[in-house]
Amino acid sequence: MTHFSIYSLTHLTRWACGAVFALLLSIMPQTTWAQVTVSGSVGVDGSYTTLGDAFTALNGTPQTGATIGISLSSSTTELASAILHTGAWTSVTITATAPVTISGSIVGAVVKLNGADNVTIDGRIGGTGRNITIQNTSTASATAAVWLASVAAGNGATGCTVRNCEIACGVTQNTSTSTTFGIIMSGPSISATSNGTDNDNNSFIANRIVRARYGILTRGTAAGNKNRNIVVTNNIVGPTSFGADQIGKTGIYMQADSIAMISNNTVQFVGGDYANTTGGTDRTGIAIGSDTWGITTSTTITSANYTVMNNLIHDIIEERTFSAAGLILATTGGGSATNNIVCSNMIYNIKANGTAGDQAVGLGIVGGHTDQVTHNSIYMSGDVDPNPSASATTMFGNGIRIVNANGGTHNELTLKNNIVYMDLSSSSTATVRYYAITGNSAAYSFGLGGGEDYNDYYINPTNTQLRTGGLASTIGLTATTEFATLADWKLAYTVAQDANSQQVDPGFVSPTDLHINVGSTAINNLGTPASSCSTDYDNDTRSSTTPDIVR
Repeated sequence: MTHFSIYSLTHLTRWACGAVFALLLSIMPQTTWAQVTVSGSVGVDGSYTTLGDAFTALNGTPQTGATIGISLSSSTTELASAILHTGAWTSVTITATAPVTISGSIVGAVVKLNGADNVTIDGRIGGTGRNITIQNTSTASATAAVWLASVAAGNGATGCTVRNCEIACGVTQNTSTSTTFGIIMSGPSISATSNGTDNDNNSFIANRIVRARYGILTRGTAAGNKNRNIVVTNNIVGPTSFGADQIGKTGIYMQADSIAMISNNTVQFVGGDYANTTGGTDRTGIAIGSDTWGITTSTTITSANYTVMNNLIHDIIEERTFSAAGLILATTGGGSATNNIVCSNMIYNIKANGTAGDQAVGLGIVGGHTDQVTHNSIYMSGDVDPNPSASATTMFGNGIRIVNANGGTHNELTLKNNIVYMDLSSSSTATVRYYAITGNSAAYSFGLGGGEDYNDYYINPTNTQLRTGGLASTIGLTATTEFATLADWKLAYTVAQDANSQQVDPGFVSPTDLHINVGSTAINNLGTPASSCSTDYDNDTRSSTTPDIVR
């Protein structure tokens, strides 16, 4: 008879338990490990493998009145879009307990709010940080990281917030022209022209977005059902240098909205030099209404009541013969007031070697009625075509340009208290000209309620390619009519403007810091009150009687 000691029996038991556990591990799919926890729901509280699984559970059970929390404890790989449909919950809040990534290689969007209301994706832990990364690693076109989609009229995604997230797409932007979106709010397709309806009261706050053709894009329906009450604030759109993670075409692009705040964002490294782009296109920092630009552009969309303030826009470069624009304001109300406000923005390093109508512009205005453009700082300098392979400059450039001729849909513009420092040049075409400001024609009228005045138009006196102003509506190396000095420019319009404007070095701290040095003539209370812009770039209150031009 064989005898077993207690010692042997104990080890046999341990071996058997270990073998069973190993067997279980071998047959148990890894996807059963839960990292997404749902609480506060009606009937589907518990743990899930992916965010998509949690969304599917919520979609499948009525959630009337529920206050739902979704907590991520580790990263997820989404095998299909995580789609949350319309529901009757009070709110859904998605947070993380540690830094996590929600990723997937998906033709579509990684996260889609499909008519879902009152959903918040919040990457803060303890009130700080960006601890949720959302990335679509697909290299296909028409893809996005986050998509707020309208299903139909009355069934848009409303009351949603995406904040404090790291967001990226998968297409390398210095070697491709495929269309991708960091955040898109639109209609039934992922497209810059897909009209959304009733995507109202949404906010995109403090996100960092890289590696996308478009950083943030909103698209409503111009014919009567525009997006309402949209907030885009404190985001960083673009990496810290040109390369694979750059923004391919436009940083922030908003269309067919009514009442929108675009504030305190940094938009940087859009487009690139010749070595960091494949194929040319118009590159834009912030685009309101249209992200295409040219000397005769007339592209607008019915939109109104945008406030674009305190944004930093820089390094918008196009060396493949198209346009580069820091900020474009291109809306129409069909004769009604659009009431847009563009104030206290800082714009620098905008360069393009445009041909056949394309050009560089710091701030471009087309369309609009009773808009106010005040207290903006623009610094443009450098060679627009330093690469011999890109030497194709045939169009002039401008710090500020008003494209339109005078008309009923474009009037009553206020253009005051702005600074332009112009020092662009072209190494390949010495006869091309760069202007601090250009308009369409002498007949343009600012109307009784508008006006152009109290601006600083500085041009480097040693740069022979510069002029103070110009008037033109046709393509050329120079404006049709040039105004070399400020004194000349003050007589450019039939109804004279800029009586109190000046032409002095504004005393910027540096080419990349457009604050004004103390003691500069540009800040010595030389502006005029503008009720639309009561605070400066640093949110300090301006004087209500003798404000500085900018700061």
